[in-house]
Amino acid sequence: MRRPKVAVDDDTAYAMGWFLTRTPNGTIIWHYGATNGFGAFFGLLPERDVGVIVLSNAANMGLPDALGTWALDRLLDNPPVDYVADALKGAKDHFATLDKLFARPVSRRPFPALTPLAGSFTSPAFGKAVLRPDGDALVLELKETGAELALTPWDGEVFTFRLLPGGRFAPVVASIGERPSGFAQFEVGQDGKLGVLRLTADDGQAWEFRRE
Repeated sequence: MRRPKVAVDDDTAYAMGWFLTRTPNGTIIWHYGATNGFGAFFGLLPERDVGVIVLSNAANMGLPDALGTWALDRLLDNPPVDYVADALKGAKDHFATLDKLFARPVSRRPFPALTPLAGSFTSPAFGKAVLRPDGDALVLELKETGAELALTPWDGEVFTFRLLPGGRFAPVVASIGERPSGFAQFEVGQDGKLGVLRLTADDGQAWEFRRE
């Protein structure tokens, strides 16, 4: 599990579920957690029988990783590095990129009528879902979890989507904010009907919902 398989950069490689980073005074074996709403870091120095775990109840924008790596560097007596400053710069760059990604086009195409888009859908990943109009937007309810996604018109048949702060998902939204998480697009099938709803997150992950 700790044998390098893929090079990430000159100092870090990826093994079977672990990152391995060479430092001046030893190798750190580590991984981070970046699930929406909370974050974590887990780092090991096996030859010293030492592990460092950092848990956070906020979205991981690099702070848990910075604190954990700093602690392991101190144990190895490595030269000081301001990982927090690096993480802050990375977070600012990340949000600047998202602002550009979700900026509304200057000349937007007309939006389709919302009511005909409503209906029942199914996804291999999320199971059954129901899409319904809600004012000037749409809401996609995932039946398995109860999560609701707001689909807001962006450009023509393309919408942005974000998680709504309902029930157990309220703390997640409070942590990640109400900015869009990605784009939703309706695709016309060979029968000329809008049969597929594709969600694409800002990190490139995509899921298909097919009309039942």
